Amino acid sequence: MMPVPRCLARAGWAIVFEELTTAFRVLLSLSRSRSSGRAPMILADGRNILMESREVVEEWVRRFNRCDAVAVAELYREDALHLPARQHCVEGRSAIQKMFERDFAVASMTCIPAVIYEIGASVVLEWRDPSGRRGCGAFAVRDSRIAFVYWDETCVLSDAKSST
Repeated sequence: MMPVPRCLARAGWAIVFEELTTAFRVLLSLSRSRSSGRAPMILADGRNILMESREVVEEWVRRFNRCDAVAVAELYREDALHLPARQHCVEGRSAIQKMFERDFAVASMTCIPAVIYEIGASVVLEWRDPSGRRGCGAFAVRDSRIAFVYWDETCVLSDAKSST
């Protein structure tokens, strides 16, 4: 395990740093095992489409912003993992769909991409929403489906300082 930078340890971000380090190791291992090129994604209606990793994440954002849990879950592999920061890992497409159904029922959020980085099969999404929240999502995509997501919402530094 990488040592936590002192500035993060003092600011109380050590756990977040460790979670991100673990998430990026998973992304790297999934990227290395990904087949090359585009692979078809078969939609629920039977249509085949081909999408690059970035396109899958862009489609995820569109479906997420519609609060459509079924459509969001359709983008995940059957054996996908979704790891919300500081929560338990959600395993499998049906469990991920249920998680989004619960989340969409109690909270509304609009994911506005600030930056999208694509590195092979890995995509990092920096996002914000109109209420001022912001965060980062790290996605691993295999065969046009999401295999792994680490999702974190961060607070603005001034908010973190005022809560200490």
